[in-house]
Amino acid sequence: MCNRAYQALRGATAKTDILYTAYANAEERNKQIQGWREWYDANKDGVKLVLPLPETRAQLGRTLVCLQGRNQVVELDAAGKEIGKRTINQAWSAKGLPNGNRLVAVVSQNKVIEYDSDWKEVSSIDGLPGGVYGVDRSVDGSTILACRDAFQVIEVKGGTKEKKVIYRSDGAGQPIFVRRLENGNTLICLQGQNKVVEIDGAGKQVWEATNLVNPFSAQRLENGNTLIAAMINGANGMIVEVDSKGAQVKVHKQGIRQLYAAERLIDGSLMYCDQLGLHKVDAEGKAVFSRREGNITGFSNF
Repeated sequence: MCNRAYQALRGATAKTDILYTAYANAEERNKQIQGWREWYDANKDGVKLVLPLPETRAQLGRTLVCLQGRNQVVELDAAGKEIGKRTINQAWSAKGLPNGNRLVAVVSQNKVIEYDSDWKEVSSIDGLPGGVYGVDRSVDGSTILACRDAFQVIEVKGGTKEKKVIYRSDGAGQPIFVRRLENGNTLICLQGQNKVVEIDGAGKQVWEATNLVNPFSAQRLENGNTLIAAMINGANGMIVEVDSKGAQVKVHKQGIRQLYAAERLIDGSLMYCDQLGLHKVDAEGKAVFSRREGNITGFSNF
């Protein structure tokens, strides 16, 4: 309950730099509560609350990390401290949900498993045509899956087992990542074709960014640009921002060994995972934390 209250407070005030850690000792929790009180006293006359609270934007301040080398998915708090984990064989990527549940894409079993906040399995989607590398959950409860080796992106309607192929590549483009956008469209990273595409609800391509080598992840930013984690050559990767025409407008970081994913967080910081582990840098590029560990293939902030 405390975590959900903190999630609502973050979502309603858009404040992400004042923490609340439910599992901390009483002294630490009291300091954090005092921080919120001081902020409120200083801003109560001018603060604009974002109401009603949009559940899809409110976050718990947690990060799920997929550790291929240890066959585990671990959960970190906002400071990078490990607070939970579950052994899952070949979990390539995960998605933290607003209600605290977790979706995990399991490559070796051709399935996606949903766990609750205590890591108890609550549902699964199986019988898929190939290993699942990317997973997302839309606002209407549908689950979107990237089945790379089957060259398909599949949508499963919320509350059903009905599977629908919403994108099928020609055999060259391997979909490894999917993200459902607020407008209902879907971003897809196609590794074999070295590009990122956006498709509408009818499966028609409406946007693309090309000349990327093995794009692993993509994120539509609030300014309309798209943040992409891709390789430059061989094992070297870069985090690049492209505009609505697919043109490169900024390189945020380059020369990254074995880059797998990158995401701009709601506080303006940047998180990415590479050969050395999981890293977070602030808006100025200063290191916030690094978790040194190999074979991290994906993460999700929620």
